[in-house]
Amino acid sequence: MDLQELEKARERCLRELSELTGWALGSLVETERTQGGGKKPFRYLSRSIHGKNRITYVSESQVELLRQSLRKGNMAKKLLEQVADLTVAIIKTRTQRKADGA
Repeated sequence: MDLQELEKARERCLRELSELTGWALGSLVETERTQGGGKKPFRYLSRSIHGKNRITYVSESQVELLRQSLRKGNMAKKLLEQVADLTVAIIKTRTQRKADGA
């Protein structure tokens, strides 16, 4: 790809990222815990914040919305990685152009 194509691809990724709303990062953990003499489902969101694991309780009514947000978060991570890769390629292309005297 030439410089213009790389910049257009990066802009496209950034636009997609800006349009992606309501995303979250982390892992939804679904397990059981003993309560009142029986086992009951227990769900929580696990996230690493500044190197420390943080958990947030997730009620049954919140599970599907959280799953959707986590899917969007995975899409956001992929887009960020693409933006980073394209930025590196743009920098290399610009540097090469200067070295070639263009």
